[in-house]
Amino acid sequence: MEQQYDRNRPHRPKPKGPPISHSQSHAWQTQREWTYEYPRDARNYGLDEAQCLSAFPDLYKEVDRAVAWWKEKGGITERELDVGWRGDAIEAECFAYLAVRALRTLPLSFPMTTGVRVPITGGLIAKPS
Repeated sequence: MEQQYDRNRPHRPKPKGPPISHSQSHAWQTQREWTYEYPRDARNYGLDEAQCLSAFPDLYKEVDRAVAWWKEKGGITERELDVGWRGDAIEAECFAYLAVRALRTLPLSFPMTTGVRVPITGGLIAKPS
């Protein structure tokens, strides 16, 4: 039976062939002449998507692996996403936690999380005189 035309529903042709991963969907873009050169591009934060894929060909490999793993399990359930955080207060709690660490001159930033050279505290504390 032929599908009826519905002007409120845009026409989207059905994709042909099996689904592909995010990495594969952009593979053609890595064929450009541009190549990543560490001395030139190490601090270039303006690489476009094709340049990132050329510089880091396995960028989405772990994402694709995780997607496949969760699909095999039947997907992610709401129960698995619930980690017990209270959404209404989490931002305020985070700032309070960081404020206490700053008052105690404890580090707020670490090499493995933000790339700083050594763990460092943050900000200046201004007290009324």
